[in-house]
Amino acid sequence: MRVARMLTLLTVSACTVLAFAASSALAVSVVQESTGLPCSESVVESAAIESEATVTNNVGQVSCPIKATATDLEFGGIFGIMAVCDKEFEGFITRTGVMRGNITIANCAEGSNNVTKCTTAGERHWRANIKSGSGGGPFPGEVDFCFVAFGIVVMCTDVAMTINELAAHNYNLVLLHANKCPNAMNNSFEGTFTFVIDAAHPKFEIS
Repeated sequence: MRVARMLTLLTVSACTVLAFAASSALAVSVVQESTGLPCSESVVESAAIESEATVTNNVGQVSCPIKATATDLEFGGIFGIMAVCDKEFEGFITRTGVMRGNITIANCAEGSNNVTKCTTAGERHWRANIKSGSGGGPFPGEVDFCFVAFGIVVMCTDVAMTINELAAHNYNLVLLHANKCPNAMNNSFEGTFTFVIDAAHPKFEIS
């Protein structure tokens, strides 16, 4: 059985969600493996519909839908692990490695004190950006996401992450407690998201 220690106090620094701007000097290249075409130009989040994210394609580009799941993702606070939950991300990745989409948090080991995601427009989507890397990686980057724990809203921006190629363009995304939320230093996350490959989420290639 998973054991999670309840957090009685969170110190949170309020911060506006930061949109990622991919640098042309450092940006990676992301293509759909089956066609070799670059992924979408951009992902647009819906302000009205929680789970909706749409893509903008130019000529010679394709939509690259992605999905990743994590089991026992740890939410850390000032007293250690405050919750352990399963988490799912589903959305799109662009040709420069920008990811946007909806998140689902479930099966938290905190009983009635489950962690939930934020619902405010502009905060409820998972946002990530691969910053650099080449070949088979690793590909370091940053991620923003917002959650509610024990009635307290925690907005974490620019949390360091790493995407690794496991084999044959199968990837995972790793978060470590050592990488604190820069705007809320008492908070951190640790766990591994594995990207799902199926008919609705075909393989993509990062280089």
